[in-house]
Amino acid sequence: MSETTSIAVVSAGVVSAVGLTWPSTCAAVRAGLDGFRETAFVDQVGQTLLGARIADESLGLSAGGEESVHGGVTRLVTIAVRAAREAALGAGGLVASRCVFLLLAGGTERAGYSADELKDCYAACEQALGHRFHAASAILPWGVAGLAGALERAKASLALADVDHVLLLGLDSLLEVADIQCHLSQGRLLSSQQSDGFISGEAGAALVLQRWRAGESTASSRPALVLRGAGEADEPASFESDEPNHGKGLARALRAALGEAGLQAHEIHHRLDTAAGESFFMDESSYAWSRVLREREPRGYTEPLLGAHVGLCGAAQGPLAVALALDMIRKGWAAGGNFLFQAADARERRCAVVLQGV
Repeated sequence: MSETTSIAVVSAGVVSAVGLTWPSTCAAVRAGLDGFRETAFVDQVGQTLLGARIADESLGLSAGGEESVHGGVTRLVTIAVRAAREAALGAGGLVASRCVFLLLAGGTERAGYSADELKDCYAACEQALGHRFHAASAILPWGVAGLAGALERAKASLALADVDHVLLLGLDSLLEVADIQCHLSQGRLLSSQQSDGFISGEAGAALVLQRWRAGESTASSRPALVLRGAGEADEPASFESDEPNHGKGLARALRAALGEAGLQAHEIHHRLDTAAGESFFMDESSYAWSRVLREREPRGYTEPLLGAHVGLCGAAQGPLAVALALDMIRKGWAAGGNFLFQAADARERRCAVVLQGV
């Protein structure tokens, strides 16, 4: 990626089960805390399911309403607006008409998702900032592995002369009734009948992006993360197929992102993953890295597992991982400046993103 077209992440906003702000969420992750609590859902034998649910009282919502128990648009809107406002404030304010808003969300084919809910969230964020967003704004229903495509879309948007910032918001909840039922039937949820499963979560994570050139400082003169490379690939041996997965698709995405960044796999200091407990995805990651890694990782290398703290949060997982990386750079708890985020969904989509602290 050329220096003249690089983009930087300069601010973030997060609402999650372990924190209602970006700093509190990152502090909880750093401290090893989790947001897992018993939910109103049960498995096939009546045992209560765990979930990383954001408390209704914390969002200023009633704890007794039907919509509160089952999810609903009110919760999504509240989460989205809080995350967007925090990110915008951290960037020193945004001029909405010169800001492209990209809402990264779960695929509309998912059982618990509604296209109308996403439109309501988009409108609520516009109202919160007091102006209509730039015409290049869009809803991106690309799911957990959509971050690479969303960042490429942000890069293209920042190439426009009348755009100053991009507000990228990852928003999702896997605690909807239809999603719980679907994932239970697929044997994917951690339950009394399934030890190899994930815990459902929900979150909103917003990122403010702007143009960046070598030698320039950001508006706040604070450390930022620069997008160095992004890659996508398909994996025909998906979770939903009967084919063995040897990590070939993810390896192609890793090579594409690392190649664009001009880095080798052993130069990555921190690897962030969407895996949240399912051995299928953990094994796939191991296979993929065995294909690209040829030397030992650098001193201090880590693999922060967000899923161990907030469960699986769908499309919010990518922006949340980037927000964590930015916190690591700004607060000095990163062993090095090279970060790689990787993601795989239950179908064929795989993505990788390389970011670097500046």
